[in-house]
Amino acid sequence: MQNVERLISVFKKDDDALVDEINVDHLGFEKLRSVLNPSDDDKEMYDVYPIDSTKASQLKGLLDIKFDFNTYIYQLDCFAKK
Repeated sequence: MQNVERLISVFKKDDDALVDEINVDHLGFEKLRSVLNPSDDDKEMYDVYPIDSTKASQLKGLLDIKFDFNTYIYQLDCFAKK
């Protein structure tokens, strides 16, 4: 898990353009697991996890993000570190 980074990717709803990537590694793996509740098949959370309003409300107190679900789509992505 040390060779990956996890980001919240922010896409515009109208054209799916990527507008931002917010690194969330500082939250810690266990906190992300508790919020996003990955499947047993993905214990390391390598899959993409959509962030809905319920998950966003849990993340709001931990991150300086103003979620706007009318304009944007949010998801947690996992990438190999460069």
